[in-house]
Amino acid sequence: WPALLAPRPVASWVLVAAAVAAWLFTRVAHELVHWAMHRFHGRRARMSVGWPAYCWADGRMSRNQAVLVLVAPFALITGLALAALAWDWAHTPFGEMFWLLVGAWNALGSIQDLREAGLLLRTPPSAQVVDLRDEMIVDPEPEGH
Repeated sequence: WPALLAPRPVASWVLVAAAVAAWLFTRVAHELVHWAMHRFHGRRARMSVGWPAYCWADGRMSRNQAVLVLVAPFALITGLALAALAWDWAHTPFGEMFWLLVGAWNALGSIQDLREAGLLLRTPPSAQVVDLRDEMIVDPEPEGH
């Protein structure tokens, strides 16, 4: 029994390699999804995958556009990770651990985005949002509404 429960060096290295690869992949993919959503709505977006990773865009956007930008990485990347596991796209221990950890890293990295999206949903639908590098400014009653 003890020999069966002892960690195997190969499995440990697979886990470490998968964790690092998943973290790097998720970090870049998460910000790229934010960037792509900004570009989809016609805004000039900038991003960094340094420490901390972030993405922001110039100009105003509607509340609903801001919520979409915030929620998209969680939905798309976590959905991709779940699909990879459910349809067995990863046939190796590394691949399985990689996709499991991508889902976990992305969910962890999405906590603040989801919190901000929830707060934005409490504002009027006509609210406008200005996305700055370190914060978002919400105008709950823009001119003309």
